[in-house]
Amino acid sequence: MSLANADFDARIARITSGKASSKSTLYVGLDEIYHVSYSGRGKPSSAATAVNNFLFPFYVMIAMGFGIVAFGIASWVRFRFVGLSAGSGDPMTEMAIQAGAALAAAIVLNIVLPFRSRPLKVAMAIGAISTTVFFHNAVHLYPETFARVFSPDWVEVIQATTKPQSVLWQGRSYTF
Repeated sequence: MSLANADFDARIARITSGKASSKSTLYVGLDEIYHVSYSGRGKPSSAATAVNNFLFPFYVMIAMGFGIVAFGIASWVRFRFVGLSAGSGDPMTEMAIQAGAALAAAIVLNIVLPFRSRPLKVAMAIGAISTTVFFHNAVHLYPETFARVFSPDWVEVIQATTKPQSVLWQGRSYTF
């Protein structure tokens, strides 16, 4: 047996034994040895995984709530800058503008909030977009609050153009 085969056999033995030094030591040739340090986080413990799995539905509901808040913020900003004359005449364009503004507000909120996983981002987007067709119901339920936040004139316009307990689609209210 040659010297090279003995070194190789020793190297294989170290790797198969699985000791800590064999996982972080890289052998290159006979004379070069590099120690590799791993900076990545290890696998989470089973308790941490169980807690995250248990809390995930609550995180989804919170993310959806932030999507709803994002729509409210976008509507308020749009009202403050454009006013009551926000209508372009085409209801589909209006819905697209409102949904786009809500998604933009949700993206800004996502930068600030710790919701980084894809399902939570999707829940936030669903909350923002679904609020586009349901937001007027909140105005019908709490007109005094919205009159303070927006204006009494805005509340009157919303109540005159939509029906309570309905879905607003393309400028028409469909009751449910």
